[in-house]
Amino acid sequence: MNALAANNLETQVRYYADSVDYYEFGQVAKEVIRKDLQHDITTWPKRLYTVPEPPKFSPDGNGFIAEFPMRYSLTNPKGTIGGILQMTVRFELQGGVWQVVGIQRKVIQAARGVTSDGIEVRKAVPAH
Repeated sequence: MNALAANNLETQVRYYADSVDYYEFGQVAKEVIRKDLQHDITTWPKRLYTVPEPPKFSPDGNGFIAEFPMRYSLTNPKGTIGGILQMTVRFELQGGVWQVVGIQRKVIQAARGVTSDGIEVRKAVPAH
């Protein structure tokens, strides 16, 4: 979680495999992830992530899946948004190193408001 909040792109990218099933983008190369993470760093320079309960682990082929809720707070000079995501992360051992080969999220709860740059988000509304 500390690496996600760091504004060091390389610190974040190093955990991903060369090809990843990445959110709504589907199967992408690491360069696509790099660009997406750079966008997050630029848009939300202050980010806080916490995992309020231990992840659930299950075997998955040559690796494992970790599932967990993750709280987030994203802040820029124009405002703060936050909420809770249900994360599903697939790991495989590649070159002797565990790497993320798949990552998906489902919004459980999100903040509602409009930041000064016009971004509208939901507020404390559980997902159905």
